[in-house]
Amino acid sequence: MKGALVGAAFAAGVFAIAAVWLWPRPSFSARVRPYLDDGWTPQRRGLLVRLLGLVLRGLEAAGSSSASVRRRTVALGTIDVHGFRLRQLEWATVGFGAGTALGFAAVRMGSPVLAAFAMPVAGSACCALAADWNLSNRLRHRSRAMTNELPDIAELLALAVGAGESIRAALERVSAIGSGALASEIGRALDAVRAGDRLPDALADMSDRCGNLAVARFVDALVTSLERGTALGDVLRAQAADAREHARRELLEEGGSKEIRMLLPVVFLIMPITIVFALYPSVAALTFVP
Repeated sequence: MKGALVGAAFAAGVFAIAAVWLWPRPSFSARVRPYLDDGWTPQRRGLLVRLLGLVLRGLEAAGSSSASVRRRTVALGTIDVHGFRLRQLEWATVGFGAGTALGFAAVRMGSPVLAAFAMPVAGSACCALAADWNLSNRLRHRSRAMTNELPDIAELLALAVGAGESIRAALERVSAIGSGALASEIGRALDAVRAGDRLPDALADMSDRCGNLAVARFVDALVTSLERGTALGDVLRAQAADAREHARRELLEEGGSKEIRMLLPVVFLIMPITIVFALYPSVAALTFVP
């Protein structure tokens, strides 16, 4: 009887806390604002919206912060923070379903009942983190594509400027004929210029948005040349050569890191098998000597 009363009291407390969170009292501003001149009254959010907000906050706590996600989504330009959180929620839902199925299968095979509760949670967390990793991987590939495209774009800009075009007309031409990641970023910068921004400011925003070292150096040199009035053709050709050298250094660094990774299967797989094949006949001969 005492246990039932304690359980009922605990359930009532949990229900009271949930009710306060899901149906809170109107805030002070919400109570006062109807009596002001504008007469605006905020709409109360429904239960489903509150639960969705709770899930999204949980995904944010499990994954990256909103600032990091916003930086990566702005750099990609194909999705916003809200869209990424919804995609992360979809991935987590799929992981929850897969974990639930695996948990029931594990229980039927004799595993502890705790596995039926742990696997859905683990599946949701893994899929949410996988969505975050996928976003970072897409940004990494985009940055690498920009590094590879930068020398060619710098050469095209140098040719266009050397032919007598202005730097804005050269950027327009490169953005029109290009189809890569850097060409699309130049197009976004030109859209900002058409909206009223200065060209140096738009290029600086593009550099901050991309987060690529080679692009940042190229934009800094271009903006400095625009502000000081130096010869753009020479600057662009020098930047093209510097971009090719930077791409070559990155390629050498990547090759060196992959060379180290290639040693792992050699040390932990091939060498042990070779030693086993070399020593096994002798060990077998010593073991079966009459």
